[in-house]
Amino acid sequence: NKRFSGEWLTALTHERSPLPLPPHCPPLPGLKLFAYPEPGHRYGLGVDPAGGLHDGDDSCIQIADAESYEQVAVLAGKIEPTLLADYAADLALWYFNALCLFELNNHGHAFLARARELGMSLKPGIQRDGTSGKAGWITTSRSKGMLYDVGAAVLQEGLTDAGKAATAPANGK
Repeated sequence: NKRFSGEWLTALTHERSPLPLPPHCPPLPGLKLFAYPEPGHRYGLGVDPAGGLHDGDDSCIQIADAESYEQVAVLAGKIEPTLLADYAADLALWYFNALCLFELNNHGHAFLARARELGMSLKPGIQRDGTSGKAGWITTSRSKGMLYDVGAAVLQEGLTDAGKAATAPANGK
């Protein structure tokens, strides 16, 4: 859209159909898996809590492989913040105690309280004064700019890596 080139996103997109949920997977409504947890991999959850109201925004949990940045799972829907924390805790545990970074604005405070009760591993984010160290991401003009800069760098790195792979000989030499 307005933030990142459509060509960048298209070049790095590899759509996959959701996988079947295995019996040992948390039985969460609306969960879509694109890769099962793999031993030795590190994962992270990005969470955007919303109010859970039928006429409001969706709450969302995105899970990514920390090395490849690939999205491995997503859960979205009209989910109130404390229930979303329960879902996030289940998914974090299933993905080898993945760290969770969540948006702290508005509904994030209820998410935070429940996540702490559950003993989740919470990643420090950017606070209003631009510092880090506390759990959660507070969205401000400054933090949005930082997020877009990091996102662009990750996309450019992926494009560079994809270009190298595309020009590499088939035998790997």
